[in-house]
Amino acid sequence: MMKTTTTRTTTSAAAAAAAAAAAAAAAAAAAAAAAAAAAAETTTASSSSYRETCRFYLAESSIPNAGFGIYTVDHIPSKVPLTNEADAPSIVVTDSQLHNSGTDHSGDILWNHADYFWDGSGSGEFEAHSVEESVVTFGSLCNYHTFLKNVKPFSSRYNDVIMTSGQPKNVGSSSGSPGMGAYSYYDGYVFHSTRDIQAAEEIFCDYGEEWLDGRDFGQSVAREEEYKMAADIVLEIRKGLEEPLQQVCKGGDGHESDAQVQQQQLDRVLASIQSVVQYFNGRIDKLLPDSLASLQALDDALDSQAVATHLAFHTVRKRTVEWIKSHGQCLDNLVPQVSTLPHAGRGAFAQRFIGKGQVIVPAPLLQIMDFESLNIYEFALDEEGRPYLVEAEETEAAVDDDDDDDDTEMEQEHSIMGQQLLVNYCMSHEETSMYLCPQSNAILLNHCSTRKSYGGDCERYNQALDVNARGANAELRWAIDWDPDTREWLNFTMDEMKEQVKNGKRGLSLEVVATRDIHPGDEVFLDYGKGWEEDWEEHVENFVPPNSRVSHDGEYVPIKELNNDLENNIRTIEELQNNPYPDNANLACFYWPAEEEEVVDDKSAIIDKKGSGRDWQTDGSMYHEKHPDYETYGLLWKCHVVEKIPSREDGSIHYTVEIYSTDGMTVWAANEKQRILTNYPLKSMQFVPSKYSSDQHLLGAFRSYIRIPDELFPNQWRDV
Repeated sequence: MMKTTTTRTTTSAAAAAAAAAAAAAAAAAAAAAAAAAAAAETTTASSSSYRETCRFYLAESSIPNAGFGIYTVDHIPSKVPLTNEADAPSIVVTDSQLHNSGTDHSGDILWNHADYFWDGSGSGEFEAHSVEESVVTFGSLCNYHTFLKNVKPFSSRYNDVIMTSGQPKNVGSSSGSPGMGAYSYYDGYVFHSTRDIQAAEEIFCDYGEEWLDGRDFGQSVAREEEYKMAADIVLEIRKGLEEPLQQVCKGGDGHESDAQVQQQQLDRVLASIQSVVQYFNGRIDKLLPDSLASLQALDDALDSQAVATHLAFHTVRKRTVEWIKSHGQCLDNLVPQVSTLPHAGRGAFAQRFIGKGQVIVPAPLLQIMDFESLNIYEFALDEEGRPYLVEAEETEAAVDDDDDDDDTEMEQEHSIMGQQLLVNYCMSHEETSMYLCPQSNAILLNHCSTRKSYGGDCERYNQALDVNARGANAELRWAIDWDPDTREWLNFTMDEMKEQVKNGKRGLSLEVVATRDIHPGDEVFLDYGKGWEEDWEEHVENFVPPNSRVSHDGEYVPIKELNNDLENNIRTIEELQNNPYPDNANLACFYWPAEEEEVVDDKSAIIDKKGSGRDWQTDGSMYHEKHPDYETYGLLWKCHVVEKIPSREDGSIHYTVEIYSTDGMTVWAANEKQRILTNYPLKSMQFVPSKYSSDQHLLGAFRSYIRIPDELFPNQWRDV
């Protein structure tokens, strides 16, 4: 069977590149100039914020057997952003289990992404009933240490005005661009330090300890509280052995042999303590010092926190800046900005000089072993807004047998509506059933070739007198020099690779290499292949702007524009009766359950702990941007403004809001009570897309994967 591409949304940051193809060369040049002007407003990075040297590197993790990790070669103070902006957009995947439940997969998808996806909390969670997010670089390459975690993400913002670059203002998504829904409108996550991070230290994200609970290897990983318990035990040991330790330090009674005997005795005591602790907790005993030397190494740690920190660092390998630079690959040569290509969304721009032949960015890959896993089948919504697959149609299918009977049978087939947006950010080959998806900001690279110019920097490159300076300025190469698994995996058959993925393994990496010198501010391009260009040209030729992208007043209103004038756009429940929000928008509020009794473990339970007939009403002023829990992962809840109350003192407005829970996950929702917050701050509200309303859900949006060059693709993977 041939692998076909359905028209769904753009390619990674690329389908964007293609939109230029819709116009003639002169029009493309004009659009490129307009896009450059618009980029001044929507760009996420500028040359003034470029760093001259690399800060973050990918190298072997300091946690044994943990694959790669991210390191910093600079000291990073506590509570600052690691980067000036998110280094790549996040990509939302919707209802993946549903769309695989009615197929041969039966909901079981053979991909690595299950261990790398985020659960879709944040503004992306409003895209559909079930949401997962692909968050590259810090969101996928960052390892987890239960005690040494040092960064947290700040929520991704929805930026649908990036669609209007190079077009008249306020055109919004109803502009009819062929690139509608072809790339992610989410800016991505900016990671902030939660403590001082020393140069040469590995960056550790917080996955949450429940992430370990469901994994076999996680049973042997010490939890944060166990580091603290181990520290308390060490302090007690040190206190109990204080006198013998002093004797050893003094040399016993003056004889060297006495000191050696005492040291050996103390070593045996420490080993015995370890053995005893193992009976009670097999994770704590591995943290305890097992010799006098390791106990004395803790002499400078004066309190429990200091001891716990020492024990935690003892579980990872110590690295140096020199080791990282010599063994690692730079992760921040590229920064996102609005592409120079009309309708292309974001692009990849060099923030420092990159010489010909130099690795621009490493691209560790995740495998999706069956491209049909990313199909989106026809579905409808029930009365509660939950999606379900529309009844499958019966079709004739060929049956291969040896008898002379009619070799056909009837089988059920669901109608394909499109594909997940993730397709546009993955790579593949026409003759394979597998997708390979980069986990770095290599996904930012747009398409350029000498076969056809698409405006912007691609047009500029193609006008060069030197033929070697035309077309894409980067190419793909297998990363056999720094990824030890890639060479082995290149020899795997498809069946062998499927078995590896089934067991939760990944092992392939590409690298993006400069084909000529690249200067700061240059947009960096790959050649996506002739097949991709043909898909785009066909899409442009057949594209019909959707008529359904209208709101109540007949105009689509971009989410970012609503948020830019939040105070004037927010309406009370009463005001919404006559002046509703656009169909594509919902209001969301930052919120977290402030009391343990708010949460219901059994979602079907009705446990009224506040008294019948009484709403949950408290002061909401704590939900502000300076609160330590503000904007941590997953705190956006659907809400409505109940009342606007002007302040007598300064004229500002105080808000009373109602928070909405889903699936009865809180006591007040399970008891059908209202959750009311008074004095709620304006800045803690934002507009988000309503379910299934954003451009990535449009029928006919462009979908096409990036082609891996034929000469790079192993023959044994060609199974289609």
